[in-house]
Amino acid sequence: MLVTCPQCPRSPVYWSQSCFRHIPDAEKAKWREDVIQDVYYYGGVNVPFTECDFAGMDFKKANLSRSRLERTNLDNCNMSETVFIEADLSEASVKNAKLYKANWSECKLDGADLTGANAERANFEGTDMKAVKCNGLDGRHALFHGIVAAGSSFAGANLADAIFTLADLTQCDFSGANVARADFSGANLAGANFKGALGLSTVITDETTISRDVLDTA
Repeated sequence: MLVTCPQCPRSPVYWSQSCFRHIPDAEKAKWREDVIQDVYYYGGVNVPFTECDFAGMDFKKANLSRSRLERTNLDNCNMSETVFIEADLSEASVKNAKLYKANWSECKLDGADLTGANAERANFEGTDMKAVKCNGLDGRHALFHGIVAAGSSFAGANLADAIFTLADLTQCDFSGANVARADFSGANLAGANFKGALGLSTVITDETTISRDVLDTA
């Protein structure tokens, strides 16, 4: 039988019989503190955190693999070197967060907002990130191999030396982005927008995809 919050159809969150919305406001600060302690002591693998508000909290080097973080607020969090393998962060807000060397491989990030986040050297390999906002993202040396990112925006992002090999980047917006030495070999860039992008002459492509044609017409 599906377990739901006593006050609404949402699922309960970690260590609560209620969804986050219906945890009493006076108890939320203590609940967050307990979550942080448990994540570091026991690990946060396969934990339900749907629609929680963790804005500004420190999850550095935590393991949140396979956890449920849909529509969760992670703005301004420190998640450097945090592991999110196979986690679901659909429609999560991760604006201005520190994601340095974080592992997001095989995640679900569809509809998420990573505007202004620092994802330098982060690993997004094989992640679903359709219609994601990555405007102003610092993605230098980040690994985006095999991502499915149709309709996502990387406008104004710093993607120098990033790897987008075999990625689905159809209809993506790279306008004003720094793509110096980025590798788009095997990527699908149909309908992508590189207007005003920097470093186009140094981008790496191959002869088997449409990557070069799209870049040359930017």
